[in-house]
Amino acid sequence: MQIFLFILFGIIFGLTILALKFQRAIETFFTYFFLFFEKKSLQALVLKNLVANRDRNKMTAILYSLGLGFIIFLNMAQYTQIQTIKLHQAKYHVGYLE
Repeated sequence: MQIFLFILFGIIFGLTILALKFQRAIETFFTYFFLFFEKKSLQALVLKNLVANRDRNKMTAILYSLGLGFIIFLNMAQYTQIQTIKLHQAKYHVGYLE
């Protein structure tokens, strides 16, 4: 069970680092994707605002991704625990076949 936990924490940590590496590209893509109908000057303003607040955006992204990863981790741990309990109950209630 400890190996499973280390793997999950490693995946959460790795995906957080990966999200930080691609944060600028993803912000630029979403800016052009969601603001395609706006003037180019507004798109430039939004992009400059993202650049100016990069450190704050990075901290927000870290907290968001770690929080989301922790929620997913708890969900998977709960699912695994429920399946283990069901398996133990099934083994306990099965009778011997002759």
